[in-house]
Amino acid sequence: MERKPFVAVIGGPKAGKSTVIRSLTGCARGTPRHGQVVRDNSKGSEIYVIDKSPQESGLTLSELKWVLDRNLRSRSILGFVIATQPRQTRSRTSMTQIFETVSKRSNLRPIAVMLDPPYHGTADRKSHQDVQTRLGRFGINVRRIDGRRFAHLSACAIRKISNLP
Repeated sequence: MERKPFVAVIGGPKAGKSTVIRSLTGCARGTPRHGQVVRDNSKGSEIYVIDKSPQESGLTLSELKWVLDRNLRSRSILGFVIATQPRQTRSRTSMTQIFETVSKRSNLRPIAVMLDPPYHGTADRKSHQDVQTRLGRFGINVRRIDGRRFAHLSACAIRKISNLP
């Protein structure tokens, strides 16, 4: 069975994560906390999108597991896209917990893309290295994408990295 891509767009608040995800998938603003299925009507394929980070929306780890398990069985869903923040948190689902959960599912191919520099701000080499260190234990290489570019250019780069349609 082919592994479905699980793409995490990583960045701090106001980094441009949701804008890039909307450009990548065509999802609407204000998606539900649990995310939504975005359908390509020309091909009949779908991508599951969570465009608000769990740190902002309060998506729990058990809710994420439910979303993954429920949608991995669907043949029409080609992959998953999620926004997440790199900050470590005790009260909300963290980036590390997300990737730990994803890495335990053999039918998912985790991909991490960090907006660095973010839409507002400058590049933070230390932050990228920290994220790479934290996700490296799961065998994940964090790719950097310049968040200051047009969102559709970042979406094209993610499409190329992940093989999402």
